[in-house]
Amino acid sequence: LLEAAESGWQPALDELQKYWFAEGERHYHGHGVVADQARARQCYRKAGELGHRRAAWMLAECLRHGLGGESDVAQAVTWYRRAATLFDAKLALADLYYHGEGVTRNYREAYRWFEQAVDQHEDAYALYSLGFMLLHGQGVRRDAKQGLRRLRRAAVLGEMNAQYELGAAYYRGTLVERNLRLAMKWLRMAAGQGHAQARAFLERIGRGRSLN
Repeated sequence: LLEAAESGWQPALDELQKYWFAEGERHYHGHGVVADQARARQCYRKAGELGHRRAAWMLAECLRHGLGGESDVAQAVTWYRRAATLFDAKLALADLYYHGEGVTRNYREAYRWFEQAVDQHEDAYALYSLGFMLLHGQGVRRDAKQGLRRLRRAAVLGEMNAQYELGAAYYRGTLVERNLRLAMKWLRMAAGQGHAQARAFLERIGRGRSLN
């Protein structure tokens, strides 16, 4: 098989990809062997170099979080890009560009990756991130209407940060018509999920203190 792969025979290359990824998963999760993240990382690299996208994503995760070896976020970005057809890789790249980890912070690039992620899968966190960036004009022209639309969908899907942002927006009435009923609804939902800012917001409302 190895000789066939070295000669460039695609079916053999495909089998090697699968083999090394399976070995990576086996060592990462400890299936039939003692869990060994360093060995898993080596296997993921071999599979990734052969073009296995999920292996490339797993290697990127190991590099980003220092699993099985030292952390190297800049290298993680390279491997996330090699896995960029995957939703998880798009989301990771969006986060890294948004926070400036392993790359120079770039809101425009972050927005692009979040948008691609949402196009692939309706994810609550990605929708919240798009809504927040639209609302505050980060990497994109400010668009409160579209931002709130994205936030509403994320909030309905259970994203507590989106619920908080919506509640605060409805309470303040600066980006949307003030609606105390909706404000309390979303703030209470966020607080019920443990959102600290939402809880503090509600406490200040209860005490009759002004809120910025």
